[in-house]
Amino acid sequence: MAEVVTFGATMSGRDWLRRHPIGSLVAKRLLGGAVVVWVVVTLTFAALALIPGDPARTIAGPHASPAAIRQIRQELHLNRPVLTRYVDWLSGAVHGNLGRSLTEGDHIAVWQLISDRLRNSAILATLAAIVLGLVATAMGIFAGTRAGSASDHATSLVALAMMALPEFVIGTLLAYVFGIMFHLLPPVALFSPAAGPFSRPTTLILPVATLVIVAVGFVARMVRASVAQAMSADYVRMARLNGISEPVVILRYALRNALAPSIQAFSLTLLYLVGGVVIVEAVFQYPGIGLLALDATDAHDYPTVLGVTAVIAVIYVIINLVNDLVIVLLTPKLRVPT
Repeated sequence: MAEVVTFGATMSGRDWLRRHPIGSLVAKRLLGGAVVVWVVVTLTFAALALIPGDPARTIAGPHASPAAIRQIRQELHLNRPVLTRYVDWLSGAVHGNLGRSLTEGDHIAVWQLISDRLRNSAILATLAAIVLGLVATAMGIFAGTRAGSASDHATSLVALAMMALPEFVIGTLLAYVFGIMFHLLPPVALFSPAAGPFSRPTTLILPVATLVIVAVGFVARMVRASVAQAMSADYVRMARLNGISEPVVILRYALRNALAPSIQAFSLTLLYLVGGVVIVEAVFQYPGIGLLALDATDAHDYPTVLGVTAVIAVIYVIINLVNDLVIVLLTPKLRVPT
């Protein structure tokens, strides 16, 4: 174990991690995250190798001759053994090279193909997270401050109904009602990946609404439970006895203490948003990384599929790390060295 020199004294790396729990947490999570990303891309590569289909035949077309297909396979190095292709891709990915697309024009670099679409997906997920946080918090406070009442039961029922409906059902319903029946909003995304969704902002409304409707029930119920528990605490009763107004009691005392348990639920929902955008993008033909992954899978474009998978896995690791850090920062006893 390496030693750390501090003010003339030496401290082993293990002692430093013990005395710095946040640094220890980051180190452990990064190491575990690297293993998770490696496992995910390895399993994805294995699954792609088992899927029937030949990228060379897809590129050459249905009427291509066997000689033309063989030539394409040789040019794209698809004639190499599966294990060799896996090692080549993995060694390149470690150095930041995700390879080149097999099917896109001029075999464009995978990262270049992902970059614009990653931005589009990030915009969609970020807007959905902001709206989700506001709506879920409002619903949770409304139900939690009225625990046991008819409005509380009604809010919980609505939340459960939202949780029960899958993304493709809600998305298809919204697209039909608002896009086809009443012609109020575009039922599909009408912008190019490079232009970005803000070139036609109305195309964001239905995808964002779909993600929010599906996820808001879970977060709202967690906020409701935390607020209801906080409202029955002694410090809330004391604040009321001191004549503090009810809105101030809710916001300054109940909600502040209910925030930490709700962060875990919200972070889990952020992880859902990363995966949920894949289905939502497919429903609305939204040009993000989810739709890119689906199209690349259909075309047997394994470098693109692996690149998207690796990016999504890294995002998952980062969200989990940030969630753990926030919880540690909000929980003082977890910052005490052991």
